[in-house]
Amino acid sequence: VHTQVPTNPSAGPTTQPFVPDPPTKGTVVGYYTGWSSAKGYTPDKIPASQLTHIHYAFAKIDPATLKISLADPVTDRRNFAALRQLKKQYPHLKLLISIGGWDYSVYFSDVAATEQTRSAFAESCVQFLMEHGFDGVDIDWEYPVSGGLTGNHNRPADRENFTLLLQTLRYRLDRQQAADGRTYLLSVAGAANTGYLGKIELKRIMPLLDYLFIMAYDFHGPWDRYADLNAPLY
Repeated sequence: VHTQVPTNPSAGPTTQPFVPDPPTKGTVVGYYTGWSSAKGYTPDKIPASQLTHIHYAFAKIDPATLKISLADPVTDRRNFAALRQLKKQYPHLKLLISIGGWDYSVYFSDVAATEQTRSAFAESCVQFLMEHGFDGVDIDWEYPVSGGLTGNHNRPADRENFTLLLQTLRYRLDRQQAADGRTYLLSVAGAANTGYLGKIELKRIMPLLDYLFIMAYDFHGPWDRYADLNAPLY
Protein backbone atom coordinates (compact mmCIF):
# COMPACT_ATOMS: atom_id res chain seq x y z
CA VAL A 1 0.00 0.00 0.00
CA HIS A 2 1.47 3.34 -1.03
CA THR A 3 0.77 6.58 0.82
CA GLN A 4 1.32 10.18 -0.22
CA VAL A 5 4.07 11.97 1.69
CA PRO A 6 2.99 15.47 2.84
CA THR A 7 5.12 18.57 2.35
CA ASN A 8 5.37 18.92 6.13
CA PRO A 9 7.05 15.71 7.37
CA SER A 10 5.87 16.32 10.92
CA ALA A 11 2.29 15.91 9.78
CA GLY A 12 2.93 12.25 8.97
CA PRO A 13 1.64 10.36 5.97
CA THR A 14 -1.87 10.96 4.73
CA THR A 15 -4.45 8.20 4.64
CA GLN A 16 -5.16 8.75 0.94
CA PRO A 17 -3.76 6.01 -1.33
CA PHE A 18 -1.20 7.00 -3.91
CA VAL A 19 -2.72 6.83 -7.39
CA PRO A 20 -0.20 7.09 -10.26
CA ASP A 21 -1.05 9.09 -13.34
CA PRO A 22 -2.48 7.21 -16.34
CA PRO A 23 0.12 5.92 -18.81
CA THR A 24 1.12 8.67 -21.22
CA LYS A 25 2.89 6.54 -23.81
CA GLY A 26 2.07 3.25 -25.42
CA THR A 27 -0.67 0.77 -24.66
CA VAL A 28 -0.94 -1.12 -21.37
CA VAL A 29 -3.63 -3.79 -21.49
CA GLY A 30 -4.95 -6.03 -18.75
CA TYR A 31 -7.28 -8.99 -19.14
CA TYR A 32 -9.99 -9.33 -16.50
CA THR A 33 -11.61 -12.77 -16.32
CA GLY A 34 -15.30 -13.03 -15.51
CA TRP A 35 -14.70 -15.64 -12.82
CA SER A 36 -12.26 -13.44 -10.90
CA SER A 37 -15.06 -11.68 -9.02
CA ALA A 38 -16.22 -14.99 -7.52
CA LYS A 39 -12.72 -15.37 -6.06
CA GLY A 40 -12.87 -11.91 -4.49
CA TYR A 41 -11.00 -9.94 -7.15
CA THR A 42 -13.85 -7.63 -8.13
CA PRO A 43 -13.45 -5.00 -10.89
CA ASP A 44 -13.05 -2.16 -8.38
CA LYS A 45 -9.72 -3.74 -7.35
CA ILE A 46 -8.23 -3.45 -10.85
CA PRO A 47 -5.28 -0.95 -10.88
CA ALA A 48 -7.05 1.02 -13.61
CA SER A 49 -4.85 4.09 -13.29
CA GLN A 50 -1.93 2.03 -14.59
CA LEU A 51 -3.78 0.63 -17.62
CA THR A 52 -5.03 2.05 -20.89
CA HIS A 53 -7.26 -0.89 -21.85
CA ILE A 54 -9.14 -3.67 -20.06
CA HIS A 55 -10.26 -6.80 -21.92
CA TYR A 56 -13.11 -8.73 -20.36
CA ALA A 57 -12.67 -12.48 -20.84
CA PHE A 58 -14.75 -14.12 -22.13
CA ALA A 59 -17.92 -13.86 -24.13
CA LYS A 60 -18.97 -16.89 -26.16
CA ILE A 61 -20.86 -17.69 -29.37
CA ASP A 62 -24.47 -18.86 -29.28
CA PRO A 63 -24.54 -22.11 -31.29
CA ALA A 64 -28.16 -21.51 -32.38
CA THR A 65 -27.69 -17.99 -33.75
CA LEU A 66 -23.88 -17.81 -34.18
CA LYS A 67 -23.96 -14.43 -32.46
CA ILE A 68 -22.11 -13.17 -29.41
CA SER A 69 -23.62 -14.14 -26.07
CA LEU A 70 -22.79 -13.98 -22.38
CA ALA A 71 -20.92 -16.89 -20.84
CA ASP A 72 -22.37 -16.26 -17.37
CA PRO A 73 -25.24 -13.73 -17.68
CA VAL A 74 -25.67 -12.94 -13.99
CA THR A 75 -21.99 -12.59 -13.14
CA ASP A 76 -21.07 -10.90 -16.41
CA ARG A 77 -23.76 -8.22 -16.10
CA ARG A 78 -22.71 -7.48 -12.54
CA ASN A 79 -19.07 -7.20 -13.62
CA PHE A 80 -19.99 -5.00 -16.59
CA ALA A 81 -21.78 -2.57 -14.29
CA ALA A 82 -18.70 -2.40 -12.05
CA LEU A 83 -16.43 -1.83 -15.06
CA ARG A 84 -18.62 1.04 -16.25
CA GLN A 85 -18.28 2.60 -12.82
CA LEU A 86 -14.52 2.11 -13.02
CA LYS A 87 -14.48 3.89 -16.37
CA LYS A 88 -16.32 6.86 -14.85
CA GLN A 89 -13.50 7.11 -12.33
CA TYR A 90 -10.82 6.65 -15.02
CA PRO A 91 -12.22 8.14 -18.26
CA HIS A 92 -9.06 7.30 -20.20
CA LEU A 93 -9.85 3.57 -20.00
CA LYS A 94 -11.01 1.59 -23.01
CA LEU A 95 -13.06 -1.55 -22.37
CA LEU A 96 -13.05 -4.43 -24.86
CA ILE A 97 -14.99 -7.66 -24.86
CA SER A 98 -12.80 -10.67 -25.55
CA ILE A 99 -14.64 -13.43 -27.39
CA GLY A 100 -13.57 -17.06 -27.43
CA GLY A 101 -10.55 -18.24 -25.53
CA TRP A 102 -9.78 -21.90 -24.98
CA ASP A 103 -13.28 -22.81 -23.81
CA TYR A 104 -15.45 -20.77 -26.18
CA SER A 105 -13.83 -21.05 -29.62
CA VAL A 106 -15.95 -24.01 -30.70
CA TYR A 107 -18.11 -22.15 -33.23
CA PHE A 108 -15.74 -19.55 -34.67
CA SER A 109 -15.27 -21.60 -37.84
CA ASP A 110 -19.03 -21.64 -38.38
CA VAL A 111 -19.28 -17.89 -37.78
CA ALA A 112 -16.52 -17.17 -40.29
CA ALA A 113 -17.74 -19.60 -42.95
CA THR A 114 -20.22 -17.40 -44.89
CA GLU A 115 -20.87 -13.76 -45.59
CA GLN A 116 -24.26 -14.05 -43.91
CA THR A 117 -22.94 -15.51 -40.66
CA ARG A 118 -20.02 -13.07 -40.56
CA SER A 119 -22.33 -10.09 -41.00
CA ALA A 120 -24.80 -11.30 -38.38
CA PHE A 121 -22.00 -11.91 -35.90
CA ALA A 122 -20.43 -8.49 -36.52
CA GLU A 123 -23.80 -6.78 -36.09
CA SER A 124 -24.39 -8.63 -32.82
CA CYS A 125 -20.97 -7.49 -31.58
CA VAL A 126 -21.76 -3.86 -32.27
CA GLN A 127 -25.11 -4.16 -30.50
CA PHE A 128 -23.28 -5.80 -27.59
CA LEU A 129 -20.92 -2.84 -27.33
CA MET A 130 -23.83 -0.40 -27.35
CA GLU A 131 -25.74 -2.32 -24.68
CA HIS A 132 -22.89 -2.86 -22.24
CA GLY A 133 -20.71 0.22 -22.78
CA PHE A 134 -17.66 -1.41 -24.34
CA ASP A 135 -15.22 0.27 -26.74
CA GLY A 136 -14.18 -2.65 -28.91
CA VAL A 137 -13.88 -6.33 -29.67
CA ASP A 138 -10.99 -8.73 -29.05
CA ILE A 139 -11.11 -11.97 -31.06
CA ASP A 140 -9.44 -14.88 -29.29
CA TRP A 141 -10.04 -17.74 -31.74
CA GLU A 142 -8.12 -20.78 -30.52
CA TYR A 143 -7.53 -21.80 -33.29
CA PRO A 144 -8.30 -21.38 -37.00
CA VAL A 145 -7.85 -24.48 -39.22
CA SER A 146 -6.86 -26.88 -36.40
CA GLY A 147 -5.97 -27.14 -32.75
CA GLY A 148 -7.63 -25.93 -29.60
CA LEU A 149 -10.21 -27.70 -27.49
CA THR A 150 -11.30 -31.15 -28.57
CA GLY A 151 -14.58 -30.82 -30.44
CA ASN A 152 -13.88 -27.40 -31.93
CA HIS A 153 -15.30 -26.91 -35.40
CA ASN A 154 -12.46 -26.41 -37.92
CA ARG A 155 -12.13 -26.01 -41.68
CA PRO A 156 -9.14 -25.68 -44.02
CA ALA A 157 -10.80 -22.48 -45.26
CA ASP A 158 -10.53 -20.92 -41.78
CA ARG A 159 -7.28 -19.25 -42.82
CA GLU A 160 -8.98 -17.07 -45.42
CA ASN A 161 -12.30 -16.88 -43.57
CA PHE A 162 -10.57 -15.47 -40.48
CA THR A 163 -9.42 -12.54 -42.59
CA LEU A 164 -12.93 -12.08 -44.00
CA LEU A 165 -14.40 -12.15 -40.49
CA LEU A 166 -12.02 -9.43 -39.32
CA GLN A 167 -12.75 -7.37 -42.43
CA THR A 168 -16.46 -7.57 -41.67
CA LEU A 169 -15.92 -6.59 -38.04
CA ARG A 170 -13.67 -3.70 -39.02
CA TYR A 171 -16.22 -2.43 -41.52
CA ARG A 172 -19.08 -2.61 -39.03
CA LEU A 173 -17.08 -0.96 -36.23
CA ASP A 174 -15.95 1.83 -38.55
CA ARG A 175 -19.52 2.40 -39.69
CA GLN A 176 -20.64 2.75 -36.08
CA GLN A 177 -17.76 5.13 -35.44
CA ALA A 178 -18.89 7.31 -38.34
CA ALA A 179 -22.41 7.31 -36.93
CA ASP A 180 -21.69 8.32 -33.34
CA GLY A 181 -18.15 9.74 -33.37
CA ARG A 182 -16.73 7.21 -30.91
CA THR A 183 -13.61 5.14 -31.57
CA TYR A 184 -14.14 1.39 -31.70
CA LEU A 185 -11.20 -0.98 -31.42
CA LEU A 186 -10.48 -4.39 -32.89
CA SER A 187 -7.74 -6.72 -31.65
CA VAL A 188 -6.70 -10.35 -31.87
CA ALA A 189 -4.94 -12.72 -29.49
CA GLY A 190 -2.78 -15.27 -31.31
CA ALA A 191 -0.38 -18.07 -30.52
CA ALA A 192 3.39 -17.62 -30.48
CA ASN A 193 4.41 -20.37 -32.84
CA THR A 194 5.06 -20.83 -36.54
CA GLY A 195 2.26 -23.36 -36.83
CA TYR A 196 -0.27 -20.69 -35.91
CA LEU A 197 1.21 -18.21 -38.38
CA GLY A 198 0.64 -20.74 -41.14
CA LYS A 199 -3.06 -20.81 -40.28
CA ILE A 200 -3.69 -17.06 -40.59
CA GLU A 201 -2.97 -14.38 -43.20
CA LEU A 202 -0.89 -12.16 -40.95
CA LYS A 203 -0.02 -9.48 -43.51
CA ARG A 204 -3.66 -9.13 -44.52
CA ILE A 205 -5.13 -8.95 -41.03
CA MET A 206 -2.64 -6.54 -39.46
CA PRO A 207 -4.01 -3.42 -41.22
CA LEU A 208 -7.45 -4.29 -39.85
CA LEU A 209 -6.34 -4.37 -36.20
CA ASP A 210 -5.54 -1.76 -33.62
CA TYR A 211 -3.19 -4.22 -31.95
CA LEU A 212 -2.41 -7.94 -31.78
CA PHE A 213 -1.44 -9.94 -28.72
CA ILE A 214 1.00 -12.83 -28.67
CA MET A 215 0.11 -15.48 -26.10
CA ALA A 216 3.50 -15.66 -24.43
CA TYR A 217 2.66 -18.63 -22.23
CA ASP A 218 2.37 -22.41 -22.48
CA PHE A 219 5.75 -22.53 -24.19
CA HIS A 220 6.55 -25.29 -21.73
CA GLY A 221 4.34 -27.56 -19.67
CA PRO A 222 3.67 -31.10 -18.49
CA TRP A 223 4.30 -32.37 -22.01
CA ASP A 224 8.02 -31.56 -21.58
CA ARG A 225 10.51 -33.93 -20.02
CA TYR A 226 12.31 -31.08 -18.25
CA ALA A 227 11.43 -27.87 -16.41
CA ASP A 228 11.92 -24.54 -18.14
CA LEU A 229 10.85 -20.94 -18.00
CA ASN A 230 7.14 -20.27 -18.37
CA ALA A 231 7.47 -17.59 -21.04
CA PRO A 232 11.06 -17.01 -22.18
CA LEU A 233 11.63 -13.85 -24.18
CA TYR A 234 14.29 -15.39 -26.39
